[in-house]
Amino acid sequence: MSPGERWHPKKEEPTRRNFLLGGASALGLGMVGAIKLVEESDKDHWDDDAAPYTDASLEKPVRFLELAEQKREYDTGALAGRQFGYPISAYLGTRDRLGATTAVDFRYRLAQMWKEKAGKIRVDEVQRAALMRSIDDIVMSYNPDNAMSMSGAYYYLELVESIKQVRDEIDWGKIHSTFRLSGAQDALFRSFEKYIDAQTLLAFNLSEIMPSQGSSTFKVFDTLLKTGGYEFIQRIPSGGDNEMSFGPGQVTAKIFSEEKNSRGSVAIMSGVLKKRDMVTKDVAQLRGRQHHMASYLDALFNLVRLVQKMPDAQAAAIMNEPVGDDVRMFVSGAHNRPSDAVDSFRRFAASYVIAREHGGQARPRFTTFCTKQIAPYVERTEANLAEVRLQKGMS
Repeated sequence: MSPGERWHPKKEEPTRRNFLLGGASALGLGMVGAIKLVEESDKDHWDDDAAPYTDASLEKPVRFLELAEQKREYDTGALAGRQFGYPISAYLGTRDRLGATTAVDFRYRLAQMWKEKAGKIRVDEVQRAALMRSIDDIVMSYNPDNAMSMSGAYYYLELVESIKQVRDEIDWGKIHSTFRLSGAQDALFRSFEKYIDAQTLLAFNLSEIMPSQGSSTFKVFDTLLKTGGYEFIQRIPSGGDNEMSFGPGQVTAKIFSEEKNSRGSVAIMSGVLKKRDMVTKDVAQLRGRQHHMASYLDALFNLVRLVQKMPDAQAAAIMNEPVGDDVRMFVSGAHNRPSDAVDSFRRFAASYVIAREHGGQARPRFTTFCTKQIAPYVERTEANLAEVRLQKGMS
């Protein structure tokens, strides 16, 4: 999905609502040059005045379709004086300039976003009722009054723990045999895999659910975590596609597919886990750390497919080179268009080897070789990664 189309169980869960609410000082918020968040858009893609979604196949209206708005005040001091367009206006329910506090009904906001999303998802009449029940559970299982309030710094730790949990369950030898990797390809895969880390996933999450990049984007994300909470971020639907897709990684139903001829990345990679049921097989059931685990497994699959395409000589030549950030950006690009990202990285690797063999040439970068379909998104993620690295405790 192009950037323009996007709106884009804990080790000890924080106490509800007020844990780390005042922890902004721990973030060490910084600036990335003159990068500025887009404050207004030509069109807010969420239409609050649209008629409620209805469907004749439903026996009775589901709860989220009939929610009444009940706002309460939240601390938005970090964003005071700012005015935002889409998608932030959809998250906070206002296009007005924010004050020290802002009145929001976060569950109602989710309901409005999911109403529009429901009308886009392509399913037949039989599947429609089940889809609406799933959406109803996603929205109504969220309670803003006891949602987990956390800082961006704590969210980063959630990513660290999520990745560790799933990594500990991987049978690495099974990846080697399942994908028939050569020795050089397997070694390259293992050296690249370590770059699928919390920094990578956080930069990726920012690019998925925020409209731009830089310090303002991180401040908005941090504010949403402290107000709507961790569970709100987990339930944001993707507005730019017609699939069942949502959450901080905006993962789609297709990566969970068990269909013989179109098995998804998470379905395939679950086969190399010691606990195969560690991640749900139903995208609509994703909750908590499973969102991050699914994003990690999808990235892992794309990384395997990349090294499969690289000849042994090329794999050996680039394995010990400082290409960590190039791999991180590949992960971001591959989430959107895997084949484009693979082709782009292969061109980058070939150029890199040539530059190394002809000493004195500047080292090329992956972003230079990205196709026009993934380049804007990768560049945004690169800027978000730089911002993440400015935060305290995120290294």
